[in-house]
Amino acid sequence: MRKLLNLKLKNLFFILMAVFLTLTPLGNMAHAASDKVYVGAIAVSTIEKDKLKLHAQTNLPKKMKFFVKITGSDGFEKKVKLKVKKDGKLKKTVKKLPNGSYKILYQSYQPKKQTSKMREIIGEKGGNLKGDLVNKKKVVKFTENVQVSSSLVKSDSEIEAEEKAEKAKQAEEEAKKVAEEKAAKEKKVAEEAEKKKKEEAAKREKERAAEERAAEERRQAQEEQPQSEPEQSQG
Repeated sequence: MRKLLNLKLKNLFFILMAVFLTLTPLGNMAHAASDKVYVGAIAVSTIEKDKLKLHAQTNLPKKMKFFVKITGSDGFEKKVKLKVKKDGKLKKTVKKLPNGSYKILYQSYQPKKQTSKMREIIGEKGGNLKGDLVNKKKVVKFTENVQVSSSLVKSDSEIEAEEKAEKAKQAEEEAKKVAEEKAAKEKKVAEEAEKKKKEEAAKREKERAAEERAAEERRQAQEEQPQSEPEQSQG
């Protein structure tokens, strides 16, 4: 129902714009140098996943130079150049937009940056451009806002957060690895110390046993020696 309503509104918009264009000098495509151009424009861009389909209807002359600045709430910014088409439309597709709100600024280049043929229509200094959408520098400006909600493209902040998380994970893994290596080294040192301690204890035990055997052998040797008889006194 909502899509049908949007379609009806768009159709109504194009009908109104067609009527509007036929009532303007540029709509009839008959441009005299003295024609005043009362600028009219309506932006009706659409979103398809991560694609922004820029679309604005104007009563401006074909090949008038514009640029569009797209800014997002997440710091996103992109500029694209485009020219007015034969039917007064400004159209271009911008891809890879992350989810978020966007402001779209449509702005014409200053008259001095337009072609000489264009200046014949709008005036050398843009003096033929009139209306609320024309500023003091004779630049046409108008805006619209769009919302992207089904994009799979990651925003800069999401990418930055993921990079930070990855770095934190790597740092944690590195710290864990260092701790494990340290623990393994300490364990090895402790095992070697324990081994050395046991070896020294075994060595001392062996030396003690050897001393005991030597002492026992000396004792037995002494016992086995014949004792001399005591000398008899002369009477």
